[in-house]
Parts: sequence; structure tokens; C-alpha cells
Amino acid sequence: MIQTKEPGGTSAGTRLRDLLLSAEYDLAAWTEAFLFEADRCETYAKVVVPALEDGRVVISDRNLYGTVAYQGFGSGLAIEQIDQLTTLATAGVYPDRVLLLDLEPSLAVNRLMLQAASDKFDKLGSAYQARVRAGYLFAAGRDPGIAEVLDAALPAAVVTKTAQILIGRLLATRFPHLAPKSSPDES
Repeated sequence: MIQTKEPGGTSAGTRLRDLLLSAEYDLAAWTEAFLFEADRCETYAKVVVPALEDGRVVISDRNLYGTVAYQGFGSGLAIEQIDQLTTLATAGVYPDRVLLLDLEPSLAVNRLMLQAASDKFDKLGSAYQARVRAGYLFAAGRDPGIAEVLDAALPAAVVTKTAQILIGRLLATRFPHLAPKSSPDES
């Protein structure tokens, strides 16, 4: 199994992540979109596609829904154009499963205050965060059978268990040799 993240799944991506998340730069919305897609292209070319070609499972923290949510819904860019860029960046490779942890923006802000690190997007206000959430839900709504929206307001143990069950089911059908053994409480 390979784990990666967006942005920052490669050494070049780490530098792009620093640029994108820093409040030092006031980037135009399309500049951000292109840089996120550049990171995605690098991650897919160097990490995701080679791993899939080797028959490995790839888990990514964040993925293509983020650009739809932040640059599309959050900043008002055209979703159709973002989709075209994403298709180019991923060479048409699409996730088998997306788990979207959904949380009301006010609860998310409260949780962020408990963390030491935050980025420029975390500080853009409640109206922006509400648009971003709507973007994530829109992206998930376009992917029935792929996207699962999980209530992140539930206790972490419940969310984790639900995610494990969903991933276990996917592994059982796509990669039977990797699937965890079923437990009686998986109803």
C-alpha cells in the first residue's frame, strides 16, 4: 500500500505545497488551480500511476475534489475547466473510492483552533468555508458508487470504523488478497 497527499506527495509537490498554503503569496485563483493541478500531475505521474501499475493500493489524503471545492466553489472558477485540467493532470486515472469527511464549517474552525498548524485557506472566513463544503458535497454527489460522505461530527472512533468497513468492502471486491477478515459486527 502507498500513501500520498495533495499537495505534497512528491519532492516537487512539497515545494508547491509550501507555496500554495503560505499566506506570504496572494495568488490569483487560476494560479492556485494550475499549481494544485501541477502538483496532482506530478503525484499521479510519479506515485499513483506507477503504484497502480504494480498492483498496489494507493491512499491519498485529499485528491481531485479539493480543486473543485476550493478553487471552483470557494473562488468561483468554472468547474468544467477545472475538470478538464484534472483529467489532463491525472491522465484520466480516477479513484475507485472517495471518503469525504463532512463537517459543518463552524465545527471545523473550532477543531482547527486546537491545532498548532493552519494554512491560508483555513483563515478565509465562514462564507468561504461554507462554499468549500458545498463544493465537496457537489463533487461527491457527481460520483455515486464512488464517493461516500461520512459525518465527521461523529466520534473519531465511529468515523474510523465506518471508513475501515467501506475500504474493507472495496478491498474484498477489487483486491481479495488484501481484504481484512470480516467480523460479525459488520452489518
